Amino acid sequence: MDGTAWERAQGGILVLEHLGVPTGVAAVIDERGLLLAHKTSLRTGPMAVRMRDGSILTATVVAQDEVTQATLLQIPPIRTELRALSVALTARAGERVLAATPAGPVYGQIAGTDRVGQMRPSLRYLPLSEVWLEASAATQSSSVLVNERGEIVGLLGASLAEETRPAAQKESFGGGAGVGASAARANYGPGSLQVSYAIGPKVMKRVVDGFRSPSREVKHPTVGILFRMSSGAGGVILDTVLDGSTAQLAGLRAGDRVLTVEGKTISDSVQLAVVLFEATPGSTITIAYERDGQTKTAKVRVTSQDMVLTSRTIHL
Repeated sequence: MDGTAWERAQGGILVLEHLGVPTGVAAVIDERGLLLAHKTSLRTGPMAVRMRDGSILTATVVAQDEVTQATLLQIPPIRTELRALSVALTARAGERVLAATPAGPVYGQIAGTDRVGQMRPSLRYLPLSEVWLEASAATQSSSVLVNERGEIVGLLGASLAEETRPAAQKESFGGGAGVGASAARANYGPGSLQVSYAIGPKVMKRVVDGFRSPSREVKHPTVGILFRMSSGAGGVILDTVLDGSTAQLAGLRAGDRVLTVEGKTISDSVQLAVVLFEATPGSTITIAYERDGQTKTAKVRVTSQDMVLTSRTIHL
């Protein structure tokens, strides 16, 4: 990746400061002064935004998405035209990217887009991209990830520390438990490459569209079920189907064992949580399930409602 990617992106990247100390960056997502940042970039008290001309403006927190920890900031109207960054439609393994940091760009590549992480404090499982970057975790944390076209492809919130835990126990975005991660090493590959995790473009587009809407609300998908791992035959058992939910209207009941969603075999509750989280509100998904030894299918409409997580079940 050459410097042209940074040239395309830097007009839409602003540095966040607190008491004169840089704390992270924010991406312009609307010319009206709407900025996207990760919650870990914020500090208690007023946040300052350093503009491209060196001037300082005070940013106001307008909204936060608990699930992704994405935060919407607003700066006052200015005469200088802001350049809004768009969100990429997709990201792919091997794609070259850069992380926008207060010190400038940090280059790297996407290692995989099929990782999973449990987000904190919401404790929800999300699909993540694994990213290899040429810097320390301190430099990358709370960065905006940009592709060669200057489009947003992710929001970084965590990096792996030097450790030797099994891959299925790696620290993920937001500090939860991740699966499908690479072995963690402080120096990954040639030189000093750091393993980091980012929310991918599909979820990022949902967040940005929600922040840009009149309500400033991010609408994540749900079908109204609580579920857990099956103890024997595989699949996932529905613990509860909420009254009035689209799952109930489609005929699902507590005790049903989910086998597939949209043709994808469901082997555990984490996989089901991620598949449902990637669904689009307003769409209809096909769920195959087993009840009393018989396999059935249900067409379930995906809606957008609040999601909660109990100590033993996942609610989506």
